[in-house]
This record gives sequence, structure tokens and C-alpha cells, in this order.
Amino acid sequence: MGYYGEYFSTLFKGTGAMAFKEGWNVRKIVKNLKRADKTLYTDLPELIEKKHEVSEAMRKERAALRQLKQASESAYKLLLEAEMQESSMLKELENVATALGDVKGGGARAQGIEANIIAHVLSSLEKGEQGDRQEYKDVMAIMEQAGKGKETLRNTIRLRFQKMDSQTFLARLAARSEIKTVGKSVHKLSGAAKRIRGLKGKNRDEVESVLPSILKDVEQAAKEGIAESILIKRRAIIWIMKILYDLDNAYDQGVKYANVHFLPSQFSAEIKQHTQDTSKEVLDHFRTIAQGFRIGIAELESAKSKLKKAA
Repeated sequence: MGYYGEYFSTLFKGTGAMAFKEGWNVRKIVKNLKRADKTLYTDLPELIEKKHEVSEAMRKERAALRQLKQASESAYKLLLEAEMQESSMLKELENVATALGDVKGGGARAQGIEANIIAHVLSSLEKGEQGDRQEYKDVMAIMEQAGKGKETLRNTIRLRFQKMDSQTFLARLAARSEIKTVGKSVHKLSGAAKRIRGLKGKNRDEVESVLPSILKDVEQAAKEGIAESILIKRRAIIWIMKILYDLDNAYDQGVKYANVHFLPSQFSAEIKQHTQDTSKEVLDHFRTIAQGFRIGIAELESAKSKLKKAA
């Protein structure tokens, strides 16, 4: 569908609604990954190799594959929602820049403070752009490896995920707090733009007494919001690569257990097909995510340009 197709088909794009959906998807990712991990790495070896309960093992493995597919869909939605939230934040920052350009007055002291704070905001935007470019490179690297064949992709993923013991649980806690921070930043920037517009036509003393405080709020909101947005997207990409890692292991297990006659060959073929289909879907989603990153980088550059003009 592409990023814009996803954007315009998304209902309830308000900050509060998006934050709720992001939190909901984080919980779904973690719940499904934990269940699938337990099945793949604890339950299946126990059921197949020790208890020889093949029917129960087949039931559990089918459930684990469904959970990995659901986790991948939730991670994809989370990344899209994070990109949309960042876009909202950057639009509000551009509104701040436009409002600043409309406000006249303020002496040298106010102008000096304004220039200093805008410099700090620009620094945050620069870091945000660098962070987005790095995540974009990670996404493109995975797609490039996938184009070289299954073996190259699996080696890349395995190299990144040798140990994933408590990753999902720890990342969940951080991601939920980051979602709240980004939402608050959007609201703060929106409020700051309105307060700055309210200074239009005011005299120099009024502007000088109020503007530095407003811009301090802008600086904090931009710095925190951009940094936390990057972390949300980074964790979502980690989760997607973890899902690819689990799918690869499920594929290997299907081959292994069929070869030693623990599982019917027909079931092994079903597992192989399912893991391949889900992996392909994940990689297709990566193309849309990459497009979103490119758009986000362009929006960061636009916000930087408007702030420089305001300065």
C-alpha cells in the first residue's frame, strides 16, 4: 500500500488515540513474543524429544506461528504509528517557527535568548535526523541481505540475536514511557505555538518577559520528544528482527524433527511454508517502513529550515 496509503487509511490520528494504539500494540508484541518463545525453546523440545506427545506439540507450534505473525503485524503498526506521531510533532515545531516569524518586538536580550534556544532545538533535530538515518540504514541492510537469499539473511539476523532472554520485557517498559513522552511533546509544542501567536502586536517589554519561558518549553519538548521517538522506532525494529529470528528457528525445528521422524513430514512442510510466508510479509512491510523513514527525514530537514529562518 505504501506509507501514504497507510497514513490516509488510518483512522483516529489524534495524539491521544495514536498513543493509545501504540501502547496497545506494544503489549500485543510482548505478549505474543513471550508465548511463542516459551513454545519454541521450552515446550517443543520437552513435548517432542522427551514426552513424545506429537499431537500436542503440533497444536502448540501452530499457535506459536500464529503468535509470531500477530506480533509482526503489531510491530509494523507500531512503527507506522511512531512515524506518524513524529510527523505530528515536527508539524507543531514548524508552527512554532511560523509563529516566531510573525511576532515582532523584543529587545536584544530576548532575541539573544531566542537564538540560543533555537540553536538547541536545531541540535535536537540534527540528532533526530541522524537517528532516523541510522534506523533507515538498518532497515535497508535487512532488505539487502534478504535479496541475497535466505542463508545470508539468517546469518545476519542470528549475528544480531544470540541472546534475547529478557529483551522483550525490558523494552516494553521503556517503550510505554517513551510513547507517553512523545504525546506530551506534541501537546506542549502545540500550546507553545498558540502562546507565541498571542504575543503578536504586544510591545517589546511584554514579548521579552514571556517569550524566553515559552521557548524553554519548546526546547525541552523538542529534545525529549525527538529522542524518545527514535527509541520507540529502534525497539520496534529490534522486535521485528527478533520475530525473523524466531521464524528462522521454527523453520529449522520443522526440518530437524521431520528428519528424525518425530513429526510427520507433511506437518514439517506446513511449518516451512508458514515461516517463509510470514518472513516475506515482514520484509514487504519493511519497504513501507523505509518509505516512512525517508519521508520523516525530509520532514526533519523542513523543520530545521523553518527554524533557521525564524532565528
